[in-house]
Amino acid sequence: MYRRYLDSKKVQLVSQGRDVIYLRQLVARLQPLMQNGRRYPQIRVYVANASTTDARAFPGGQVIVFRGLLD
Repeated sequence: MYRRYLDSKKVQLVSQGRDVIYLRQLVARLQPLMQNGRRYPQIRVYVANASTTDARAFPGGQVIVFRGLLD
């Protein structure tokens, strides 16, 4: 599902780097507070190289944060 979304947006995903590390740490702090946190033992975090101020979460534990939101 998230691949179809990305294909429609034509953005490049980054799965390493300072911003991804920061977001992984943030997710690790929030996950214990999630109502269904046990359903997602691993949440994969990506940064989309686009100036859009947006973030999306997809079934299966994928989170995409757009660079514009971080900036």
